[in-house]
Amino acid sequence: YTITEKKGDIGGLTYDESTYTVTVTVTDDGKGSLKAEVRYAKGSVEGDKASFTNSYTAEKSEPTDFKVVKEMTGKALEQGAFTFRLTEVNEEGDKKAGGIERVRENKESASQNADGKYEDTIDFGEISYEEPGTYYYMIEEENSGEEVDGISHNLERRIHVVKVVVEDNLKGKLEVTSKEVVTFKDGEKPNGLA
Repeated sequence: YTITEKKGDIGGLTYDESTYTVTVTVTDDGKGSLKAEVRYAKGSVEGDKASFTNSYTAEKSEPTDFKVVKEMTGKALEQGAFTFRLTEVNEEGDKKAGGIERVRENKESASQNADGKYEDTIDFGEISYEEPGTYYYMIEEENSGEEVDGISHNLERRIHVVKVVVEDNLKGKLEVTSKEVVTFKDGEKPNGLA
């Protein structure tokens, strides 16, 4: 007899391609009974059982992007007039050791939106995930609440935290299942992160 594992189509699952040869030896014990001895062989290695090992690994998630919009009234946006920072934090809002940190400046914008404001989209790039879990990113504007060269920076001193939930779909792929923004003022304790 031979024993093999039938390969399925479950994503992320590695199937064992081992083949076992089963030998059954039947002997007469001379007392009116038959005795069967079963041996399993995988190649040249023999044993008393067949063992198959499988492993499961989920691929990293598709990349998700992080963008904010800067609006300005009174004059066109000049290149580099505003600087923004994205920092990976924990659920208490504290900077995460070894976490992601990205700094971006605005681009020049001389066109106005429907509300008569000059605006630019700040793109922090994409992030992919290799582990399931909940991730937090704080987005801040430098010089928040201050006036620099006649320009007021984020007078309401708002800080935004992006909460990203990543789950294993159990089909071999990690997925971003939710992405929400929590907003609070500088100096306050961010609520709703956990």
